[in-house]
Amino acid sequence: MIAFRLSKAINPEGDILPFNKAWESLFVNKPILMGDRQQKPLHIFDYISLSTHLRPRDYIKYINVCCEQTLVEKRKRVHPKIVKKVDKGFSNYMKEEIIDEIHSILPEIDQIFSIISQIRKWNFTINEFKDTYNLFLKKISI
Repeated sequence: MIAFRLSKAINPEGDILPFNKAWESLFVNKPILMGDRQQKPLHIFDYISLSTHLRPRDYIKYINVCCEQTLVEKRKRVHPKIVKKVDKGFSNYMKEEIIDEIHSILPEIDQIFSIISQIRKWNFTINEFKDTYNLFLKKISI
């Protein structure tokens, strides 16, 4: 699907390009370096996938944000540094998407995200959540 969308953006009347060709027409073919010492290479597509829910609209939004930043920086193609640079902004978009989707089921979602952001860890235990929740209760009324 991404190859189709990129191919049509490149040439609305043209053929559908293979994924790699369509991708590399927009993105520089260099990995994003990850990890503590920035030594673990990861393909840009895989990096973007980590930030999405694997929905087509998530990829489209991320790619659009990358393209906007690429234009601001007056580059011809999206560089790995741009992909990393826009990740926080995309993360905020994803948070708003999640809030919109589950607010009717879980009205306290904003407070839950506040608690999770206080934990400041990728993975945490139920006890860590409970402890942070109790501290949050002392400081702010939920």
